[in-house]
Amino acid sequence: MYYIGICDDGKNTCSELEQMVLFYAEQKSMKWKTAVWYTGESLCDYLKAGNPLDVLVKPIRQEQVEEVLDLAVKILGKNETKFMYQSGRDYYYIPYGDIRYFVSEGRKIRVVTTQGEKEFFFYLFAERGVPSQQIVVINLQKGEM
Repeated sequence: MYYIGICDDGKNTCSELEQMVLFYAEQKSMKWKTAVWYTGESLCDYLKAGNPLDVLVKPIRQEQVEEVLDLAVKILGKNETKFMYQSGRDYYYIPYGDIRYFVSEGRKIRVVTTQGEKEFFFYLFAERGVPSQQIVVINLQKGEM
């Protein structure tokens, strides 16, 4: 599910933009939810909570909306695909977009993420479930650093 915010003091403008977003979502067979603000103050209150923002300047055309939404889908899509690992009997998932890098120390694997570090035991193989276009493998032997 993707969330889109629309802010303008003109209700017609907000309605037109919302229709553009919903048209895009329908064309791409995706689920989108829109939120509408009719004042800058109400949007600012929302943004103070640390929510992200991208801006389109009026007048807005359908092509502009589609370009921005395509980019958002590409960026946010990194967090939809997840790396799975097992620790003990439990399975854990980490969105690829949160992974900074892997460290392999024998059988011990350390995953450094935007949220911290996780460790588990396994042999790390780049081709096992890790999309090659998202992970760069660097192989250094001890003493090379």
